[in-house]
Amino acid sequence: MPQVLKDLLGSEKGLIAVALIIAVTVLAALDHIPIERWESYTKWIFGFFAVGTGLRAIGQGIGNKREADTLRTQLDDLQSSNDTEA
Repeated sequence: MPQVLKDLLGSEKGLIAVALIIAVTVLAALDHIPIERWESYTKWIFGFFAVGTGLRAIGQGIGNKREADTLRTQLDDLQSSNDTEA
């Protein structure tokens, strides 16, 4: 199985998206919803998945920047305390 599929099915969000697409596909196959609605539903499901993934990546980037800033500040404080001792 490709790594992309493992990552998709390994995340809760990906698993829910796949389950929803399967559910909508079954409903369309049983003629409970028209094919046009199936297309619309799958676009919305994918859209929510893509937006959620993008927002998570942005949040991780912001978190990493804050962590780097905190470490930089701690390093600067440590260097300045070493400078005053010398």
